[in-house]
Amino acid sequence: MEKTITALETQKNHPDRINVFLDGEFAFGLSHYVGAWLSIGQKIDEIKIKALTSDDDKERALQSALRFIGYKQRTEAEVINKLEKLNYSSKVIDKIIQELKDKKYVDDKEFAVQWVEIRGESNPRGKNLLLFELRKKGIPADVIEEAIENVPDEAIMALKLGKKYLNRFSSLSDDDFRKKMTGVFLRRAFPYPIVNESIAALIKIRNNEAIEEQE
Repeated sequence: MEKTITALETQKNHPDRINVFLDGEFAFGLSHYVGAWLSIGQKIDEIKIKALTSDDDKERALQSALRFIGYKQRTEAEVINKLEKLNYSSKVIDKIIQELKDKKYVDDKEFAVQWVEIRGESNPRGKNLLLFELRKKGIPADVIEEAIENVPDEAIMALKLGKKYLNRFSSLSDDDFRKKMTGVFLRRAFPYPIVNESIAALIKIRNNEAIEEQE
């Protein structure tokens, strides 16, 4: 059964959406983008109405996803979780995720590679901690494994991290320095052998610097 569009009104609180009135009564709201082809006096049936509301649901989900990833890079699992919390159906979510992946707005491989690279540069940590962080982000195991292959040697990363603390802990004795640095390294999941090797190298560096200052 066909109905006639009798009014199209922009929503006061959401200017990007319109209210559609059929036969003089409010029927549903739509995104301006989805309802762009509608006009007053036009007749639409139930099939077209269902198609419109379905497209609008997808459009709202897409805009929600774009806002979410607009703040920072997200994983596929994070976007799915966000849309589920907003009560979108699994069918709609699947379509949105595929669209985001096709447009490279969501790319778990790129996310994992950047995650590893950034932390290797700014705040080094052990491979086990990187694995834990990426798993927590919902990255698939095979993608994590590939990204971790690019992690620099843990001994190099540990020494790089340790050098950042030389000035901060310069007033400590060697024993206290060892205790402090052991905590720093273990919190970042470096293996014990590397922790011991790195601390020994750092103590050697700080003692050599002390000798040079005395000379």
